[in-house]
Amino acid sequence: MDSVESSARVTLVVIRISMAGLIVAALVSQFIFTWQIYARVPRYLVKYCSFFTVQSNLIACGCLLLGAWYALRRSSGPAQFAVLRCAVTVYMVVTSAVYHMPFNVITLDQPVTVTWANTVLHLIAPAYLLVDFLLAPGRTHVRWNRFWIIMTFPVGWIIYTMVRAPLVNWYPYPFLNPRFAQDGNLSVAEYLVVIALFIAAVDLAMIGLSRLPLPWRIRSTVPAVSRAEVRFES
Repeated sequence: MDSVESSARVTLVVIRISMAGLIVAALVSQFIFTWQIYARVPRYLVKYCSFFTVQSNLIACGCLLLGAWYALRRSSGPAQFAVLRCAVTVYMVVTSAVYHMPFNVITLDQPVTVTWANTVLHLIAPAYLLVDFLLAPGRTHVRWNRFWIIMTFPVGWIIYTMVRAPLVNWYPYPFLNPRFAQDGNLSVAEYLVVIALFIAAVDLAMIGLSRLPLPWRIRSTVPAVSRAEVRFES
């Protein structure tokens, strides 16, 4: 039993590190490709890092590496890490869902998009983060009141974007730009409300799913994430 658990743990570590590496490769590849096209834009790095997709994937990369470290130590990590895993899953699911919306409110400039990197950032990585969150050993309950903590980043990103965009005359996504919206600021406000409600719904859903037992019942017996560290069951 110990050998099987050890093998599964090593496999999880390898997969998490590999996925983190793939995300980094996709981010760097897209940045370099676009930088070559817009080489005369001195502040392109700030623009690139202003995309919700980029920020979410960067956080996901850090979470995966941290998760690999805890898995290597046969630990599910501190209480804060459980909340981080849930938050990252929410952000990545939202990133993928908004990108694939039927009405396609986000129109990317395809000539400056690296196809494989775009697929990794909007589909492969979000799908893996969701599977990892739902099925990886060591998952613990996330308290319902952590809802507001998880919402902090999306709300902060919206405030940052809507304050900065008019000042620099650049919006990371077309649907946030009143000039391109059908009814100007009203349409932008409607988009923001719908997306905020969607993020909140995904947030609640992920917290609820965190409280369900794993299929094979390899989960901590702690009723909620409240201890500094929870060990995998042997």
